[in-house]
Amino acid sequence: MALFNLNKNDYSIEELSPHRFKSEGMDKVSPQELIATFPSLILSIPEIEVSETEKLLVTREFNTSRGPIDVLIITENLDIVLIETKLFRNPESHRTVVAQTIDYVRALSEVDIDLLKNNFKNSKYTKPEVANELFKDDFFVSALSKNLLTGNFKVMIVGDKIHPNILNMVESIQSAPHLAFTIYLAEIRPFELDDENILIYPKLVANTNEVERSVIKLEIDYKQKTHKIESSIPQKESKGSRPIINAEQFLESLTVPDFANVIREFWKDWKELGGDIRFGVVGFSAGLNIGGKRVPLQPGIFNDGLHLITYQVVGKYNVDEKIYDRYKNELKENFPVGYDLLIGNKSKLKYMDISQEELESIFKATLNMGRSLLKADKD
Repeated sequence: MALFNLNKNDYSIEELSPHRFKSEGMDKVSPQELIATFPSLILSIPEIEVSETEKLLVTREFNTSRGPIDVLIITENLDIVLIETKLFRNPESHRTVVAQTIDYVRALSEVDIDLLKNNFKNSKYTKPEVANELFKDDFFVSALSKNLLTGNFKVMIVGDKIHPNILNMVESIQSAPHLAFTIYLAEIRPFELDDENILIYPKLVANTNEVERSVIKLEIDYKQKTHKIESSIPQKESKGSRPIINAEQFLESLTVPDFANVIREFWKDWKELGGDIRFGVVGFSAGLNIGGKRVPLQPGIFNDGLHLITYQVVGKYNVDEKIYDRYKNELKENFPVGYDLLIGNKSKLKYMDISQEELESIFKATLNMGRSLLKADKD
């Protein structure tokens, strides 16, 4: 793949030279350091569907019983993202990276919550006030413990270029039944923009289907450079089931119970529109099929509040800005507080701070935006 720099003044074009990372994590400009310092490099990739949030727990080289995880990210919405980095020019690592990463998943599911808490509180990549706030929240800690126990992770192998060997190995893992996590292969391609600037292009290469986890038996022979993975289906009562809530559990957990009927009505209207509702650990997203891809238009609706649709979501999924402007104007007319939040680059609303009528107006604006998007997609 090549990238080009266009000069609008003299209408000249220049191919950018690839940048060469010196290491996976030892240097300031390296995949591990960049991802830990700027998590949006990875979290902004649309296909991994991580709910937008300003509160992140981030650490590097998190030690487990089976080795250190390169980068570990946990969002306030309980997305757990485990990242292993590999450089294309290091062929030795390609042979075992998928097996090693699965081993880290097993180890992470066994980690003591207090050890995890202390690590994040002492991490230079996590804001101390964010760590203190999240770990003081009993619901967050309880849900995080359950999520860890059941291995509900987004697992990412990230490199400057994904080696074909890794693609082949992921295909073999995909055929193994009942794995509780999703494996994503992503690239962060670096290019020299000028003497002081590097352009970084993140993109998803492939991912497995998300299914339930089994007990995994892993054998790695480092001398022979071979690996063997076996999986078996756990019993119903074991910890292999994914911690996904259902509709009634979500409604029962609402901090404002009176909003239950409003949310039920939104589900009904959204499904009639042709959209889908996907539940997670603490909430749900409302998505539409646009251009053959799922767009989580209302990306985060939780038991204590929801996110308005931001410009970042619009940009991530290439939503027509005119349609988004109509959404904002509808909020400006019917819910000025929400409009002011978006203007100030904020999105999170607590149910305790809004009325039932205001929640209805938010959902109405989302539904109207969804209708406009579907109409534009057909046209």
